[in-house]
Amino acid sequence: MRKCTIGLSFLFVAALVLSLAGQSSAGSRILPAGSSFTYDLTVGEDGTVSANWDSSGEVSFVLRDPDGDILRDEIGTSGHVSLYVSTLGTYTLTWINNEATSVTLDYDAVLIPFDIPWDGNGFQEGFDAIGLWVAVVIIGAVLVTSLIIIVLLVFVNEERKSETHPQAVPMMAHHMTPTMKGTCPACGTSVDTNMQFCSRCGTRFK
Repeated sequence: MRKCTIGLSFLFVAALVLSLAGQSSAGSRILPAGSSFTYDLTVGEDGTVSANWDSSGEVSFVLRDPDGDILRDEIGTSGHVSLYVSTLGTYTLTWINNEATSVTLDYDAVLIPFDIPWDGNGFQEGFDAIGLWVAVVIIGAVLVTSLIIIVLLVFVNEERKSETHPQAVPMMAHHMTPTMKGTCPACGTSVDTNMQFCSRCGTRFK
């Protein structure tokens, strides 16, 4: 029963991680010369779009909002973007191979659905990382608290079960000693003082 409860607890934590982390994708792709790779993040509430990448050659990275407007346009072999977004819809992240040969692209992209204050004019680079770290700390605190509560509930449940069903204490056999006259002290039948049990009533002698 305890193993089952702990297993359900880990499933709950995993579900909580997925619900807090929102959408995410990570992987490695080979981009032929002049080709591109696109990943879409669907925003249903205010949150932070974050992406990191490294490539074996020069690539262009373009982030577009649901209206098709370019929010970020960068060129290089690596990069990082963390941007607070409030417009609902699909945001498109595109990597384009600018080299004459194939390149290997390692990337990760995630949408963190948390409201992070901003000044209404955009997000400053210096504050992007802070906002992302705030989201990570909040997620970690929620997970740790949830796990502690689940563990406590498991042990409290086990304690209640042990109190409801106390372990049976085996009764000690009642030993009696035959009288000096060789009779059973329980039923009075004549017995041999060397006997261990009464032949009539079964009383055990010491």
